[in-house]
Parts: sequence; structure tokens; C-alpha cells
Amino acid sequence: MAQGPRRQGRQKQSDGRVLTDEDTLHYRRMVTALTETRRIMAEIDTVIADHGGWPGAFKVGGVEATG
Repeated sequence: MAQGPRRQGRQKQSDGRVLTDEDTLHYRRMVTALTETRRIMAEIDTVIADHGGWPGAFKVGGVEATG
């Protein structure tokens, strides 16, 4: 798959602005954080399902926990 236009080894944004190394690092960190968030959410969903679903997963000692 072809990549978008490049100038001086840097990726151009759709508005024509050239991304700095700092921009690229920021976007990479955002993608990493979102990927990790999705992984953790899936793990939480699995634990909830393994314990009877919603709100059954929040029963403590046979009594439903309250906020």
C-alpha cells in the first residue's frame, strides 16, 4: 500500500502541514493508549461475563453491592 506524500522524511497531514517528530510521537502515544484501553476493557468484560454478567458480577457474599 502506498504511503501519502512525504517531505524531508516527515509525513504530511491532510491539511498540508508537515508533522514534526513531536507530532508523530504524540500520535503514536495516543494510539498506544487507545490500544491498551481496548485490551483492558475486553479483560474487564470477560471478568464480568465469568461472574454472571451485569449486575451479577457485583454481588458480594451473595448480596448485590450498592454504590
